[in-house]
Amino acid sequence: MDGTKQPARVDQKLATVTQAAAELNCSVRSIWRLIAARQLDAVKIGRAVRVTRTSIDRFIAQGGES
Repeated sequence: MDGTKQPARVDQKLATVTQAAAELNCSVRSIWRLIAARQLDAVKIGRAVRVTRTSIDRFIAQGGES
């Protein structure tokens, strides 16, 4: 690694809760609320939770409403 920052969105199918918050310009707590309300799809990998990119894109396309 050369110490450079990675782009905000890498072509991945999953995002961390922090990455999702940055992409939606909201707090991490808001992402947890959206996951709990099933407005964003998430998967658990061990202890880590990841938000699916398709659910982020769908949420944006619907104008932030489900």
